[in-house]
This record gives sequence, structure tokens and C-alpha cells, in this order.
Amino acid sequence: MIGFGRYNLLFKLAQGGMGVLYLARQKTLKRYCALKVIHSHLSEDRGCADRFLREARAAASLSHPNLVGIYDCDQYDGQYFIAMEFIEGMTLGDIIRTCGHLPLPLALAWLHQAALAMDYVHGRKIIHRDLKPDNMMIDAEGVLKIMDLGLAKHYFEGDQIVTTTGTIMGSPHYMSPEQISDSKTVDLRT
Repeated sequence: MIGFGRYNLLFKLAQGGMGVLYLARQKTLKRYCALKVIHSHLSEDRGCADRFLREARAAASLSHPNLVGIYDCDQYDGQYFIAMEFIEGMTLGDIIRTCGHLPLPLALAWLHQAALAMDYVHGRKIIHRDLKPDNMMIDAEGVLKIMDLGLAKHYFEGDQIVTTTGTIMGSPHYMSPEQISDSKTVDLRT
């Protein structure tokens, strides 16, 4: 167990391009959470740090049973982090890779849950832009929870869009053609 400010890091859950995800225990509230810690070299890059903080703000502004909840966002020892709800389960991507094709009733049930979450997110003028099976967790009760708003586009008044025109943002295998053309101009229809 490693101390990390108000959290104890228990073990690494995953590592990605932007940071590391840990199972952690929040010291004050004594609850488990997933702690997403941005890589230290990216914390020093103002653009990356801004994008990371935008993800935290976007996700924290949302509350829906099919979205991973956000508990905290801060900086510790020069590294930004987001503390979020820990979901015991697997990503939909892992389930598909392990099991292959899903039975139609199960696939439709999870698709319905994802659609409910996206309808809620779109109602708050946020576009996910990286919706894919690896950004969807399935918990022990079979509830789908969407996560990772790191590439979200906001339509809030005064919000600054950090996407450069012509930049591809997202996972190519899951993107609409208009998102591949220009991620900055996509809207709710994508």
C-alpha cells in the first residue's frame, strides 16, 4: 500500500496512454475507488493537464445510474488525479473478447442502458467522442456504466474547445465518418 495524499494506492488496475488507473482506498471516507493518475511528464504539459481536468469537470457534472461517478479531482506531488467510483466487473470489450458474440437479449439490454446514459449526457450538452466497448464497464449485477470522458466535447457557454480543427480525436474503429474528418465539428448526431 502506497500513500498518495488522501488515498492509499492498493494496486494497479490498468495503464493507458495518459495515465495509470489504481484501486485505491480513500482515507477519510474509508471507501474504495478507482484513482486515475496522469503520467508525471504529462502533468507538466499544460494542454494535457487541462484536458485531464476537463474530463474530471465533465464527468463530475453528471449523475446517472449508467455513468461512472466521480468523487474527487486534485493534484498530489505534481500529478493530477481523478477519484471515481470503483466498478467490480469487466469492460464490455473484455467480455466480448472473452465470450465472443453476445446473446441478442443481453446485447440489447446493454445497448439500451448505454443509450439512456448517452441521452442524459447529450441533454447536458456533452458529446463523449470515444464511446466504445472498452469504455463501458459491466458490474456484478449486469449494469452497464460508461466511463472515460477524456475526449468529451462541451457546448457550455464560454467553454474552450481544446480540439484543433483537423485533429482526429477518438478510437478510429468506433468513430463516425464526420468525427474522422474533423473531431472539433461533431455534434450530438455523431
